[in-house]
Amino acid sequence: APVEPPHETATPDAPATLPQAAAPLPAPAPLPMPALAATPPRLSPGQKDDILRQAEEKLALGEVEAARRLYQQAAQGGSSQAAAALSRTYDPEFLRGLGAAGTPSDALLAMIWSRRAAALAALEPAEVAL
Repeated sequence: APVEPPHETATPDAPATLPQAAAPLPAPAPLPMPALAATPPRLSPGQKDDILRQAEEKLALGEVEAARRLYQQAAQGGSSQAAAALSRTYDPEFLRGLGAAGTPSDALLAMIWSRRAAALAALEPAEVAL
């Protein structure tokens, strides 16, 4: 005789057991944001230019991490140009083109710094053509 699978039956005294729902998933972690001081020190245009020049020199030497630190310093001082450059240093295509394939890329940080650059650019005074 063929064997039939067991059947669940419910009686008034013992209702059928239902599978328990899985435990709820934990809330997602908040997105990492670049560390910014509550009121970042504003840098003078000359200071920003000096830091950007140093960062470009580091990048030209393949010292991406050192360039990132300098770009971040200038971005935190209000430079949209530095924030945009910092964003590029996290882009895997940019790093490949630079020959720095071993340097970690991070698409999320690239996006965050790109948005920060746009926000800083909106705060910078417009250049007036004379």
